[in-house]
Amino acid sequence: MGEAPISAARVRRRSPGGPPLPLSLPPAQTLPQGLRPEIAVPCSAAFDAPGWRFSIDWDGMRCLLLSDGAGGLRIQDERMRDVTALFPDLVEPCAAALAGRRVVLDGVIAVLDREGRPDLPTLAVRVCLPLRTGRRAAAVFIATDLLHLEGTALLSRPLTFRRQTLSQLAGAETRLQVPDDIAEEGTALAEAAEERGLVAIVARRADAPYRPGVASTDRLRVSLEERVDVVATAVLGPVAQPAGMLIAEYLEGRLVPAGRIEAAWPAEQQEWLRGIVAGLRCSESAIDAPPPAGPVTWLRPGLTVTIRHGGRAADGTLRFPVAVALREDRDPAWCIRRDPLPPPGESRPPRGFRPTVLQSLPLEVPPPPS
Repeated sequence: MGEAPISAARVRRRSPGGPPLPLSLPPAQTLPQGLRPEIAVPCSAAFDAPGWRFSIDWDGMRCLLLSDGAGGLRIQDERMRDVTALFPDLVEPCAAALAGRRVVLDGVIAVLDREGRPDLPTLAVRVCLPLRTGRRAAAVFIATDLLHLEGTALLSRPLTFRRQTLSQLAGAETRLQVPDDIAEEGTALAEAAEERGLVAIVARRADAPYRPGVASTDRLRVSLEERVDVVATAVLGPVAQPAGMLIAEYLEGRLVPAGRIEAAWPAEQQEWLRGIVAGLRCSESAIDAPPPAGPVTWLRPGLTVTIRHGGRAADGTLRFPVAVALREDRDPAWCIRRDPLPPPGESRPPRGFRPTVLQSLPLEVPPPPS
């Protein structure tokens, strides 16, 4: 005969001191670890195309914002560093705006000028200033994608679904903003953005998944100003009062010279720069090029510079490069010299009448941090 089933009464009579059941509670769902942002591939021109969404490429620090739903919030930069402590004024407002939801957002931290335009040089200075100073400009998180929601990964879902869901999370908080994107009309957006002094737009295929840590041809960046991110490989002159820097880019897996920039960064960054140089200095050059005359401090790849330039010389170096911002948040591995792709094959000629689709910037300037 088979065994009789265990009755509920028999279970209830078990001694409290008996051995525990061989069961364990499932672990609490945690936020994903090791997630890197998707990277845009340069594109040679703005275009109109069905099945594509277009938005401004907001000028700032690319970050992932991770909220645990219980008030805990972490900000992670492109190099996987926890930079939450750099932006204490964002933590409470962003956590409140997300209203207890567990999410991972992709976006950009920016400082805005009086017209609501991102101001990268001011952001770079803010990052360098001690937290105790009262001169730090207010920051905003501009959310552009939703990667996880309440423990569910949305990476494989199409962009249109992720963007629609993200727009439903947006509240009235000026520190966490979700600007709109537009369908098909990339040329009109580029023209309007250029008129407002913005530096680039991004084109994204509407049905594309999110590819973490990958330079995706479903995500194209169209520059409206000649800009590039480069690696600082040497400080020229005394470190206390540098005369300039040597800069480089990756080409076929190795660093190659990109030129030289003069010391044009703000005085507020000097002390910060000395600390960075002390941590990156090394005994030999990272590039194969003749050493410059005069004092030089070689650097390991780690410090990047956003450069405005006048095009490229025949050898690929940058003509008339000028530093826009010194930065530690950009991954040097993505400072790659590459030819931009042409617009995709499904592009169509712009319409004869193209209304300006960016009448005003959708960003609100927050009050300065208290």
